[in-house]
Amino acid sequence: MTENSLQEGEVGWTQIADLEPDLRSINVRFAVTQKGSIRQFRSKSTGRFHEVCDITVADDTGSARMTLWNEDICGVSSNESYELLGGYVRLYDECMILSKGRSGLIRNSQSEIKLPKKKPDMSRPFAWKPERKRRRSARGRSFQGRPGREAKGYCSRKSF
Repeated sequence: MTENSLQEGEVGWTQIADLEPDLRSINVRFAVTQKGSIRQFRSKSTGRFHEVCDITVADDTGSARMTLWNEDICGVSSNESYELLGGYVRLYDECMILSKGRSGLIRNSQSEIKLPKKKPDMSRPFAWKPERKRRRSARGRSFQGRPGREAKGYCSRKSF
């Protein structure tokens, strides 16, 4: 994906809070809030050395974790705004991680991104799942399914 093939008018931007697992070819504007340490390892199949770094990215809706590889690490610095074109979201240990991929592109952004003080962290486990509402009756039931003390007119065990 080249920069010339993407015109500003044809790019649809995705907010970080709207990310879901297994999304492909997404475009995200973000600011780098934190850059982790660079780790180096050797590939078992090729024997080459590679570098990997985890960064925390955020926009005005939330924050997420992103993984950078090799040349992309030097091109990104903290407290700067960037655009990810053609990225994807993967799931690891029930945590969403944003990645550039081989066909993706990270470029500097001219738009200023305002970071709120309180924002949801989409990289937390199950943060992307909607919160389920518990279905409980107002009157308790015993383990056998029969009505409990309150249904019979007595006070509950812990109310006295």
